[in-house]
Amino acid sequence: MISLDANGKNLLKYLVQKLPQIQVHRPDLFPQYKQTHDELGLRQLGKTWGESLQPQGLDNLGEWTKLHNLPAITGLIVSEGTLLPGGGFYKLYGINPKEDNWVEWWQEQLSKCKEYNWLQHL
Repeated sequence: MISLDANGKNLLKYLVQKLPQIQVHRPDLFPQYKQTHDELGLRQLGKTWGESLQPQGLDNLGEWTKLHNLPAITGLIVSEGTLLPGGGFYKLYGINPKEDNWVEWWQEQLSKCKEYNWLQHL
């Protein structure tokens, strides 16, 4: 059973603080991988900012939310160039990003994130 570790909890706290400003259809307002590093004081550990964030809480938080059937809050963090989540997000949720309907699912997950009471996990 996967538990939320210190890095995952730190990232969850960060994302929960971002939720009030999130507009589901405005990914240009979502936190980006490098921005997340900067705001959390993390250093780059991988060749990309997304890969770097994986061992610093992203993988743990993603796996934990999926295991507990919680909204996909890690989908709030997007790549600077595409304004979309990184490849690990698609892989975790079994998404083929070439299919049109995944964007609707992603936006639905983000709406659920805004409604969900995350404070019970912090």
